[in-house]
Amino acid sequence: MNNLERAIALAVAAHKHNKLDEDGMPHIVHCMEVMLKVKKWCEEHQRSERIFYPAARALKLYTLEELLIAAILHDAVEDSEGLVTLSLILSEYGEKVHRLVDGLTRRGLGEGEEKEFYRDFIYRAKTDPGTLLIKSADLEHNRSRSFHIKQARWRDKLTFKYSTAMRVLNTDPDDQQVTWEQASTTWINGNDGEHFYIADPNGKRIELSKTEFEALRATWKKASA
Repeated sequence: MNNLERAIALAVAAHKHNKLDEDGMPHIVHCMEVMLKVKKWCEEHQRSERIFYPAARALKLYTLEELLIAAILHDAVEDSEGLVTLSLILSEYGEKVHRLVDGLTRRGLGEGEEKEFYRDFIYRAKTDPGTLLIKSADLEHNRSRSFHIKQARWRDKLTFKYSTAMRVLNTDPDDQQVTWEQASTTWINGNDGEHFYIADPNGKRIELSKTEFEALRATWKKASA
């Protein structure tokens, strides 16, 4: 087997005992979808010879094979209960794949460790063109199948979280002014008045008073001045 085939087999083993996803599919199906989406975006960029962001930047640093291996293994360290480790990925697939999978794995997985805020995880994924590409594919697939979630409250929560993360990732990485809070800002003018929302560091939507919201916006304007 070549490296990609071995990585696919490893991903199958890593997710073998995971429960079914919300859409009723084994989690390996999601991993395959993410890998194929990364493949499609890279091939579209190569075929058209135009800037296909973020594939253009990723392909300057990584081979297509490296990106596909990292894509199929993007959840393996978190979900395999120790079967797949970053050390194993380094020894089997090299430093570049290791760097990608590390960037796609939330910190604080060990017992007693403090889990990394989802916001900070997204910021970290954005710093590397390869992880940005793969995480964008991951979020796009997750968001596309969120309608399968039966509980409306949970569905709305995840949709809001995914959409916020996508806004952060899809903003030019050279633009340091767009924060998680700015990306999640939501204003609703309902029958019962105005409502202002942002996401907390783990993606939960929280409501602010108008005074709190305006004070927060003032700090953003000051920072960008």
